[in-house]
Amino acid sequence: MELYFPAPKYNGNYKEGQAQFNYRRGGGARDHAACDLYAPLESDVIAVTDGVVVEISGPGFAGTTEAISVFHEGIGVIRYGEVVKIPEELKKLKNKPEVKAGDVIAKVGWAVHKLSPMLHFELYDGSGSGNLTDRSGKVVYYNSGVLKNGKYQRRKDLMNPTELLDRLLKEIVK
Repeated sequence: MELYFPAPKYNGNYKEGQAQFNYRRGGGARDHAACDLYAPLESDVIAVTDGVVVEISGPGFAGTTEAISVFHEGIGVIRYGEVVKIPEELKKLKNKPEVKAGDVIAKVGWAVHKLSPMLHFELYDGSGSGNLTDRSGKVVYYNSGVLKNGKYQRRKDLMNPTELLDRLLKEIVK
C-alpha cells in the first residue's frame, strides 16, 4: 500500500496544545476529535492512500470550510476537515468517486482566524454507520486512546489519529 502524509507543507506539532487529539475545548464542553496539522493557507491536502469518498461536509463544517471523508482500505475512514477547494468531481457521491494515493483532494482552509490555517485530521475504524458528526451527547466510544465518555460530538467508531500520523511521518518520504 502506497502511503502519503496528508499535509506535505505541515509546520507544527499535532501532539501539543489545542492541536492534539483529546484536547479539552470550549471550557471543557467538548473534546477535540482530531489532530490539527498546521500548514500554509491553500496548500495541498493529499489522499493518504487509495480510497473512496464517502461524505462531503460543508461549507459550514467549521466556519466556511468543508470536509471530505474517504474510506481507505486497511486504515478506515479519514475525515480531512477545515479544507477548501474540494474538486467538483469528488463531490458527486452517487458516482462513488475514487481517489488515488497522493492525489490532491482539497486545499488547507482557515476556519478560525485566531488560529493558523490547518488540516483537521479525524480517523474512524469504519465499523460505524451514518454521519461522522453526532451531537446527541449519548455516544459511548470504544477505541483505544479515545475517552469512553468523551464529548467529541462524533460517531462511536472514532479513533485517535496520532499513531497513524506518527507512522506516516516516520515511514513516508513523500
